[in-house]
Amino acid sequence: MLTPDDPRAVAGYRLSGRIGVGGQGVVYLGHAADGTPVAVKVLHLGPAADAAARRRFLREATLARRVAGFCTARVLDAGLEGERPYLVSEYIDGVSLQQHVAGSGPLDEGALRRLAIGTAGALAAIHRAGIVHRDVKPGNVLLGPDGPRVVDFGIARALDVTTTTGAFLGTPAYMSPEQVAGDPVGPPSDVFSWAAMVAFAATGRPPFGQDSMPAVFNRIAHHEPDLTGVPADLRPLLLRCLAKSPAARPVAGEVMLALVEHDTPAPAALATVPDRAAPGADVGPATRQDPLRITTLPFRLRPLLVALGAIALVLAIVFALPIWFLGDGPGGDPGKDPDVFGAQLGKPMAAQEQVWSLALGTLDGRPIVVSGGETDDETLAVWDLAAHRQVGGDLTVHRGLFATGGIVEVAVGVVDGRTVAVSASTGSPFLDKEPNRVWALATGRQVRTLPDRVSQPTAIDVAEVAGVPVAVVAGTNGTLQMWDLRTGKPRGDPLRVHRGYVTDLATGTLDGRAVAVTIGDDRTLKVWDLRTGKPVGTPVTSETGLSALTLTTLAGRPVAITGGDRDDGALRVWDLQAREQVGPAMARHDLWVGDVAAATVKGRTIATSVGYDGTLRVWDLVTRRPIGDPIAARSGILRAVEIAELDGRAVAVTGGNDGSVRVWNVTPPG
Repeated sequence: MLTPDDPRAVAGYRLSGRIGVGGQGVVYLGHAADGTPVAVKVLHLGPAADAAARRRFLREATLARRVAGFCTARVLDAGLEGERPYLVSEYIDGVSLQQHVAGSGPLDEGALRRLAIGTAGALAAIHRAGIVHRDVKPGNVLLGPDGPRVVDFGIARALDVTTTTGAFLGTPAYMSPEQVAGDPVGPPSDVFSWAAMVAFAATGRPPFGQDSMPAVFNRIAHHEPDLTGVPADLRPLLLRCLAKSPAARPVAGEVMLALVEHDTPAPAALATVPDRAAPGADVGPATRQDPLRITTLPFRLRPLLVALGAIALVLAIVFALPIWFLGDGPGGDPGKDPDVFGAQLGKPMAAQEQVWSLALGTLDGRPIVVSGGETDDETLAVWDLAAHRQVGGDLTVHRGLFATGGIVEVAVGVVDGRTVAVSASTGSPFLDKEPNRVWALATGRQVRTLPDRVSQPTAIDVAEVAGVPVAVVAGTNGTLQMWDLRTGKPRGDPLRVHRGYVTDLATGTLDGRAVAVTIGDDRTLKVWDLRTGKPVGTPVTSETGLSALTLTTLAGRPVAITGGDRDDGALRVWDLQAREQVGPAMARHDLWVGDVAAATVKGRTIATSVGYDGTLRVWDLVTRRPIGDPIAARSGILRAVEIAELDGRAVAVTGGNDGSVRVWNVTPPG
């Protein structure tokens, strides 16, 4: 029920009752215009009262909306109602883990393991989006009808606007040693809290007690956890996660891999709603006694690793948040003189709901760009860059209920004289075992499918190895797989290249060898011989996270250009032969670097980068200086960029969360 002081609507969402009240705000049961139930959280003013804090909140909420909807309550909308921030997320009809254990006792071993796998996968997705939850606890895990869901991952950081640490955020019994000490926190802090939460689910008590706050903090900082009652085979993993040093803890993807590998002989489906199961599947009823035991299905569980683009059979509409707070800079007026640096050329080309990936090529002698991203149906679109129009119709991977998210990556190559596109879909571990597909662009027809062998794909490129055109696909399980594009057959076994997921990859040649360069969430850059599958030289370790990658040459030497994550946002150049950084980092985006591209224009090597701050930036790679001012694309988060030559100009092609493909003049002045 609503109290007399409660609003009856927030930002167009009709409110029908209170779900809960906490230190951060009031959560209401709301309904969208189409009647869909949602959770609407109206936050207390507190530190979010000044304009800078409100802008920070909107930026953090934008990041939260990037989180894949696997075992999380997806953030659907955010904004300001008057002066008060609000956040709208999926409504999960279920009790919290805290309430369930209090009423029914600890989980049995099967339910415990499903909870652990689901919530570890949720954390991996949250961390992949550049978010640190900061308050993982039993009260923030809801046991819905379709399994466990982690909630409130978009709140803690958004409210923490007055301090650079997490010292005042978190629940004492589940806080990490770095939170207790008031030090800056990162993803390892969430892993620690996750382990404490799993221990609670197994035993009914936190592993460091729940008496006085000073006593709990002292045990967290100086004593070993009490894991009495935790299943013996789970204790070693929890002990690793509860290490006092953040560096000693595994990342969330590794945690899920360890759990999945243990369960592989008898896989059980996670979070499957009975009425969404595949036709003919053996679906068992949900029970009140075990809210996590929903059903078992005969499918491979390993593709659920990290599950960054997990099943989303009914996609929510994603609203692009305004970027009025991004600052000054050219606005991309299509009517601007096209010869001026930063001018937008032609009108935006409407592509997908969100554009996640772009790839350049030629078709019948004309420059084209292929776009992929999130749509109601998983589709690719081909665009004539000169004419600013679509070539043919959409290339559809899945339709309707079989669409599971979107096209995460696309690459263009030539096979026996034909221009082809290779797409990597988020795929469905229940319905789609072949998320990678090859398309003949001249006819618009699919010519081949490439089965999944890398869990969910994260990056793809096309190369030629010993005269054979191949697709190189990397995935969330840290492996690389090559496919013969003529036959559709794999070339060798998957190659383990990174400890966690592969963030990006690019192919090229180094000392006459066809190579793949990869970056991962383990903050390393590595080079691999595509013919032998062996590493080339030693890995390069970055001090910051790596989010994007491209290859080019600089002064005759092969180099890699990387973009940093949300804590860095800078571009760096790496000499692939010397295995060292070349010169200083190049400035930075305010947020995560979404993509980078490079080209040599009239003898001048330039790079372009796009970011989650909504800007396109151009760089001189020799001087390490920006060319012109940042271009504010006015299209929300930018996810993809390519460089091409068009009508004698260097142009950048961008795609982002407004679902459009735009072309910009980035020819260096003079």
